[in-house]
Amino acid sequence: MEALPASRDTLAGFLDAFPAAWATQVGRLQVILAVHAQAGIEIDAPRLTGHPDSLWTARPGLLDPQEALMQLPRYRFPVGLVGRRDGFLIVLTGTLGFTRNQARTVTPNDISIYPGHASIRGHVVPAADVPGECPRCAVAAWLMVIAPHYERLRGSYLPLLDPTTADPPVHGCQDKVGVLWRAGVALLPSIDQTGAVGTGRPISVRTITTIISHRRTPTGQTEKLGPLLAPVGRYRNATSHELVAAQDDVLDQIDSANAYLENLLAEAHLLKERTVWPEE
Repeated sequence: MEALPASRDTLAGFLDAFPAAWATQVGRLQVILAVHAQAGIEIDAPRLTGHPDSLWTARPGLLDPQEALMQLPRYRFPVGLVGRRDGFLIVLTGTLGFTRNQARTVTPNDISIYPGHASIRGHVVPAADVPGECPRCAVAAWLMVIAPHYERLRGSYLPLLDPTTADPPVHGCQDKVGVLWRAGVALLPSIDQTGAVGTGRPISVRTITTIISHRRTPTGQTEKLGPLLAPVGRYRNATSHELVAAQDDVLDQIDSANAYLENLLAEAHLLKERTVWPEE
């Protein structure tokens, strides 16, 4: 039986016409998404509200899952590494509706991912038009950087966190993620302030609560991405050491100029005091 593409309005109307518990509505929507995905059809699914998990209960001033994904840092070490893990957690608990215990016990065997598709424990991970809000991109972004930790190749993910080579308008979920992450023990590991990943076991339920609470708070920050401007002129091919030395020379020249101006002002002030003005 061939699946027909359903519009966002059609899906929303169906869910409204047949009200049910949140979990039932999630199941219905996941089946519809899965049928369309198997047929190679992308659809714009509506968001479900009324999430039963208090972590994502709608409250004034707090972000919803896609808004929380949008403000996450994905580049620079170690903040980008932590941001990508937290994005994966947001997808599990906010987009797919997993409980905290369900999220922390997700294993590589629970995940199916290839370009244009991702599902976790049978739940299809939806895509979004904007890459920064895309749950599928968030899953791919995390699996790409966590993989090297399980193959003792920890330094190989650093280029993936380089903001100068990032291409934000492009969907990362269309790229091949590879299979290294399948060797992982915990897909939600702890990450300390130095960026060291504890790959032995997942973060606790309490830590998940803390992370989601932090990520739902609006920060107003926007990650700056893109290539650095290449130096021009005499310093175009200079090394870092040469640039630092040149900066020191400029600072020394500025100090000399300031001292010269101070001497001029002092002489002008002294000259003014010694000047005898004719009486009118």
